[in-house]
Order: sequence, then structure tokens, then C-alpha cells
Amino acid sequence: MTELESALKPEVRRSPDTVTRTFRIDRDVDRKMEGRSSEGRVSKNQMANTPRSSEQSQPRPVLSESSSTI
Repeated sequence: MTELESALKPEVRRSPDTVTRTFRIDRDVDRKMEGRSSEGRVSKNQMANTPRSSEQSQPRPVLSESSSTI
């Protein structure tokens, strides 16, 4: 048998700086986000992940793992 010189699959590159979280929000908050995202022609994810200009220089608060609504 012939030995392989390299791995069959290249290593998956993962970003250590980000994580994916799923959280539940109230329907009224979702509706408000829907309206604002339509006005600004951006997705709700973009809204959730982009700090307001006044917050850009400040660190974001860390939510506890037990938080279920925002």
C-alpha cells in the first residue's frame, strides 16, 4: 500500500473570536425589528450584530447563560 503524504481533508479553519448563539425574543420586539430592518433595508441579523455608533467604542455587555429574553 502507498502511504499518503498529506491528510485526505484539509483542516477546517475556525474562528476563535466568534460563537453562534440562539436566543428567544418577545414577539413585539421581533415586530419592531422587522419594521426597522425593512426601513433600513438590512437584515435582523445585521441589526443585532452591529453596535450603534455611540456604542462602537464601548464593550458590549455579556448576557448570562440563563437569559431567555432581551
